Amino acid sequence: MPKIYIGGIGSQFTELQLAELVAIHGEILTVKIVYDRTTKKAKGFGFVEMRSPQAAQQAVDALNGATIGKREIRAALVAETKDQHPASPSESRPVAIKAKRKRKVAYQPISKTHPVKS
Repeated sequence: MPKIYIGGIGSQFTELQLAELVAIHGEILTVKIVYDRTTKKAKGFGFVEMRSPQAAQQAVDALNGATIGKREIRAALVAETKDQHPASPSESRPVAIKAKRKRKVAYQPISKTHPVKS
């Protein structure tokens, strides 16, 4: 599924507002606005995942360079990585099983063949 980066949105912009902005171009699967961990304020950008590549490209073409209020919106398609699509069971790599190691003994057992010197 194609993912769109949308930057230049205000810190008060909500995920619902972002979804409404993009929904006129096609079906949306997910919407995510990125927040600062310490201040809990929006960083001014987010991501929208759409069902079809054609709708995503149409949204990028329409939104890139558009203005909302006094802000200019930047929109671009995000390059897909292998991590975004989990491998099917037939394509998965074999998992290495760790062998149990023998526990180390903190003491040496007393040997019966060598008498202990007193």
